Amino acid sequence: MRRGRAAGVLVVGFAALTLQSCTIAYFDLKNELESPRSSELACDVRYSISLASTIYTNTFGTSETDKRRFQKELDKFVADTGDVLRRKGCSAAYVEHDDEATLEIRVEHRAQISLQPQELLTGLTGGAIPSWSTRKAVYVYAFTDKASGKAHRYTVDYKAYHHLVLFPVFWLNFFTDDSRKVYKDALTNFLSRSGPSAPTDIPYGAVDKELSLRVATARELTAEE
Repeated sequence: MRRGRAAGVLVVGFAALTLQSCTIAYFDLKNELESPRSSELACDVRYSISLASTIYTNTFGTSETDKRRFQKELDKFVADTGDVLRRKGCSAAYVEHDDEATLEIRVEHRAQISLQPQELLTGLTGGAIPSWSTRKAVYVYAFTDKASGKAHRYTVDYKAYHHLVLFPVFWLNFFTDDSRKVYKDALTNFLSRSGPSAPTDIPYGAVDKELSLRVATARELTAEE
C-alpha cells in the first residue's frame, strides 16, 4: 500500500517537473475599460486593500493561505499600488480602514496548484502530447474611487500551453508569468479611465515662463502710455 502511494507521488512529481520545463504561461486580464475619463480629480489618494487569499488543490479542496504568506502577499499589493500612484504623479498613503480611504481595493486570489488531467498526460509523456489549460478567475480586482463614485471589477485568468517544442523558450515565463504586472496593468487602466488624475499636465517651468511673458507685456504697454 505504501509502495503504491510512493509510486503515485513519484509519477505526479515527474509529470509536474516535466510539464514545468515545456510550458509557456501568462495572465489574461479581463474587463479592461475603454472609455476615456470624464472628469479630472484631485490626485491625493489614501487607499485601503482588502485581500482574500485561498489555495485550491484537487485532493484537499480549498484552504486559507497561511498567515506568513498572506502578509507577504498583502505587502506586495500595498507596495505595487503605491508605486502605480506615484508614477502617475499622485501622493499616495496606505490606510488600514476602508472608511479612511478615498480608493478602496478588494483583491481575491484563488491559487489553483493542482495539475489538470490534460496537463498530467503531457507531463507523463515527457511533453510529447500537447495540452493547454485555463484557470478561471485566479485573481479578481475590484476598485472603487469614492471621489467620483466609480467602481470597476477585473478578472484574471491563468492560461498555459504545454508541449515539448516549447522547451527552448520556457524562459519566457520569467516575463509573461508575472502576477504583479497584471495587477499594475489593471490599476493603471482603472486610474486612467475612472480614477484620480494628477492636478495638472503642465510641464515643469511652463507656468514661470508664462508669468514672465505676461509681466514683460504689461511693462511694454505701460511704457507706451
